[in-house]
Amino acid sequence: WTTVARNLKEATMKVRAFRPLNAELFSSLQEEQLEFFRSTIYTDFFTKCAASQDLFKQSQSRLRYIADKVLQSSYDMYHRGKNDMVDHLSALGLRHVGYGVPIDLFGPFCDSCVQVIKPLIDELPKPESTTIVWCPADRAHQLAERDVP
Repeated sequence: WTTVARNLKEATMKVRAFRPLNAELFSSLQEEQLEFFRSTIYTDFFTKCAASQDLFKQSQSRLRYIADKVLQSSYDMYHRGKNDMVDHLSALGLRHVGYGVPIDLFGPFCDSCVQVIKPLIDELPKPESTTIVWCPADRAHQLAERDVP
């Protein structure tokens, strides 16, 4: 139990450390960047997993809705209560089980999400020169000194 308690404490500290960065990211994204994410995520995913196209035989508006929910959940993980998020993600997982989505598609889908959002993050304006330091919460991530809680 000591290990579990330590891991939970470290995870909680990471959320606190990255919450302001998450808010800054999502407040900085412009509509054209969001549109790029919505349109590119499926192209990348279908390239990685051609079989997934059979599961995504839906209208473009539904695919855009799903992409928006991915972004909303990425924001909510840092800003909603943990019990709410556990309930939300559990319900999402149960819906996917009900739809018969194979588990082996989750990894490539998440990878596509990260690969598509990464260049958008790199395009965001960078603050003037800052000192990069190790996050005091976990000593495993680097943060700009101004972002250290």
